[in-house]
Formats: sequence, structure tokens, C-alpha cells
Amino acid sequence: MLLKLNNNPCAEVTDYRKLIVLRLEKLEELDGVEVTIEERLLYKGLLTNGLAVKIAEEELKKRLARALEPKKVKPRMTQEEKNESVREFAAVTELDGIIEQTQKLIKNSHKRLEEAREESLKRIEEVNDKFVQLLKNKTNKWDRVQLNKNGDKQEKK
Repeated sequence: MLLKLNNNPCAEVTDYRKLIVLRLEKLEELDGVEVTIEERLLYKGLLTNGLAVKIAEEELKKRLARALEPKKVKPRMTQEEKNESVREFAAVTELDGIIEQTQKLIKNSHKRLEEAREESLKRIEEVNDKFVQLLKNKTNKWDRVQLNKNGDKQEKK
């Protein structure tokens, strides 16, 4: 846990750092300064100043040793791994192209489907108009035809 009390009225209290460090056990840093184990022990009265200095020196040596330890470096990619990465990138790029083409085809298909639908509706309307006209013509013809007694058709005059 980090805590900053700079420019805070709490920081004006005498020995505020000691009070805060004693109260907050999980505090790691106060006002940008690390809270050490030695500091905690000193504030608790478990260390004298000379012992605190000795412990602080040992802690510093440990930290220095850790800082000088070689860092674990991630191994570089082998040429085969690089080639595989390039192939995967190419495959993804190709898929992106295929997806884009597919979207265009779908868009064009929707457009052609709409055009075909409109053309079909137009033709249906034309056929319907012709059918209605034929029905009117038939009706007019039947109006002119009369059946005789034998059931034969005879045109009215």
C-alpha cells in the first residue's frame, strides 16, 4: 500500500510518519519513501539505533545483490518461429481479404435479389393486368353469346 500525505494537514503533526507506520502494517511507502522492516522495529522500540543501522546495511546488501542478479531474458525467436509467425500473419491477412470479398458479394447479392424481386413484382403486375383484361373480354363475349334450346351457342345480334 502506498500513501501520500504531502501538503496534507496530517503531515504537520509531530512524528506523523511514526504514527502512520505503526498503525498501517501493510504500508510499503509513505510520501515516496519506502517503509522498511527496520523502521517499523525501531518505531516499536524493538531496535536500538546501532542495531537498526546494522540491519539496514544487511538489507541494503541483499537488495543490491538482487539488483545485480542477471535478469531472466526471454529467448529470441528461432528462424522457424519467425517464419511461422509470418505465415500466420499472411493467413490472417488473406482471411481479412476473403471476409471483405464475401461482404461485397453478400452486398451485391442483396442488391441483385432486390432488383429481381422488383422485376418479379413488375411482371406479376403485368400478368395480372393481362388476366384482368382477358376476363373482361371473356365477359363481354359471353354477354353476346346466347344458348339456344339445344344448348348450342349462338351470337346475339
